[in-house]
Amino acid sequence: MRNLSLALREMTQREAAWFFQEVAGKVPEGGDPAVRTAAATIDARFTQIGSFHRGVLALRFAKRSWPDAIQRELGVVASVAVRIECAQHPAVGTTDEVEAAAVERLSEIIRRANIEKARRGGRLAETLYGPELTIQKLFLRAARYVNAAVRALAAVREDGPCVIPSREAP
Repeated sequence: MRNLSLALREMTQREAAWFFQEVAGKVPEGGDPAVRTAAATIDARFTQIGSFHRGVLALRFAKRSWPDAIQRELGVVASVAVRIECAQHPAVGTTDEVEAAAVERLSEIIRRANIEKARRGGRLAETLYGPELTIQKLFLRAARYVNAAVRALAAVREDGPCVIPSREAP
């Protein structure tokens, strides 16, 4: 299922975003039955794709705030990229502490990349190297993980109507 239809990809992402942003990635125990049913349907799909893909999509769609430089360079995959950076530099501490250290490293890499770009007068290099290459590789790796997770979820989801309750559908 390498070539997803645009509609299926968008629906899959819309439902994943709703699931992680509106119900915090859990099936609510009370409240609106339509919300519970939609969350249970999406949650059941996640059980079929495995924890790695679920984790990637949770990172992609969770509401997080990153420093401007990281958000500007890594965009919608910033949370996934930060977690990859964490994994590449194992440390002891809480998740928040490990992520803070990763943010510091990435901020420094981006700062050095910006210095290099400024040295060239803002022109793109013929070939990327050093800090620019590090950021580009990290962005591409995070984007590949997100795309693979969306494909996996879409394969389970298949074509069909949106399950998000209509008053909450984006």
